[in-house]
Amino acid sequence: MTVKSYTTAEEINPCAIVKFDDDGKLVVATSSTDNIIGIAENNHSSEGDVMDVCLSGECVAIAGGTISPGEAVTANEEGLTISAADGDNTVGIALTSANEGEDVTVLVAIGRITFTSSNATEEA
Repeated sequence: MTVKSYTTAEEINPCAIVKFDDDGKLVVATSSTDNIIGIAENNHSSEGDVMDVCLSGECVAIAGGTISPGEAVTANEEGLTISAADGDNTVGIALTSANEGEDVTVLVAIGRITFTSSNATEEA
């Protein structure tokens, strides 16, 4: 697991999906299109605190809905973990199942989901 510490720009709960603001400070990711950097670790933080962030490896997040193992996951409007869809920026892959409000283990591997159709044809 890779963990680094960053200064927060706002109150952040542990296990929230996070991103950087325009000043390079840590904030909660509130959309699946945000440039997600990882999952907040350690204790609850306030503005100006230093918070550890899991940038890669296995980390615990909080589910914002029903999640199954193997699903790509992203952030909802509260920074909770939800199933990703086509075009979403992802925080990683769920390793455990979870229902809303439960802990879910995530293999953090930042990416973007792009589905391609196996029935696509090439035009000449």
